[in-house]
Amino acid sequence: MPADAPSDIADALTPTRLVAYVSGGGPNIVAFEVDRGTGAMTQIGSTPTFGPSSSFLAIAADGAHLYAVSESTNRVGAYAIDRATAALAFLREQRPQHVSDDPRADLIEELRRFRSGIERPNGMAMLGTVLAEESHVPELLAHFRDDVVLPRRARLRGILERARLRQGIDVEAAINVLVGSYYGAYLAGGKPRRGWERRVAEAVLEPRTPASG
Repeated sequence: MPADAPSDIADALTPTRLVAYVSGGGPNIVAFEVDRGTGAMTQIGSTPTFGPSSSFLAIAADGAHLYAVSESTNRVGAYAIDRATAALAFLREQRPQHVSDDPRADLIEELRRFRSGIERPNGMAMLGTVLAEESHVPELLAHFRDDVVLPRRARLRGILERARLRQGIDVEAAINVLVGSYYGAYLAGGKPRRGWERRVAEAVLEPRTPASG
């Protein structure tokens, strides 16, 4: 690769062609079709980056999403890849998760983020639509699981593995209690009361000792 080549390249295999996405910290992520025989690259598209200095590109294992990191903000942007045209469509950006030396505080903050997401306009309605369409469009639920549910559970798992859980509660059960309690409360009578995050965290964590504050 030439010395002045862009800083990052991610390859995606579409049903009919090999596509390389290139970003060098400029204002766009550029798509090139790669000739399988000669390796020659022909530009076929360009998409504005979600933030400044976006590079460090990566393609998801399913080939349906591209992720880019903004070096100046440390945020990650997600794009959907059109498998027919190779075009990119911006989906969302994710701020880096702050990790402190207090897993209890980190858990409460992660639950606040979860609550904020589900209580955004049409948040519950969107989830209902995803479930209702499972038999007709199963890939919709698959994408929701891969993009939202599993990353959230991974974040909670990382926090709980640093915490001291109540006796008899394992990490996976604790995750189900934390997430499920919100949906249970919502279905029983609407949004949980203020302070739900702290109360449900205390339900799975060992009580603080006087020495720990």
